[in-house]
Amino acid sequence: MKTITVDCPICSAKVSRDLDIIEQPLTLNQADLIGVLMRGVSNNSKLNWYQFGSRDADHPLTMVMRAFTHDGGGFLSETDDIREAYVWCSGFMERWFSVSDIIKALDNLDGKHGTENPIATID
Repeated sequence: MKTITVDCPICSAKVSRDLDIIEQPLTLNQADLIGVLMRGVSNNSKLNWYQFGSRDADHPLTMVMRAFTHDGGGFLSETDDIREAYVWCSGFMERWFSVSDIIKALDNLDGKHGTENPIATID
């Protein structure tokens, strides 16, 4: 059990809840993919996103990775967990992808997470 405390944005009251949280370890493969993602973001590389996996093989969504942010904007601080962050991407539209979703999609090139699940590559 882990106690989570949140400030209400309306009345500023503090609300605490005990939650069963299973913290997953960071694997070597995930750490490697996070390194690839970090280099891609720092170089403003292109993210090719295949939303529906191999079914989208002919038409990926290609966007430029801009920065690590919170969902919808707001830059991260040095104490934020990178696995809970988002990547701000721009192309035809602005979009934020969660780092955990990108890592899973990068790890899905061979379809091990399902051929219908998102696949990603970084150019």
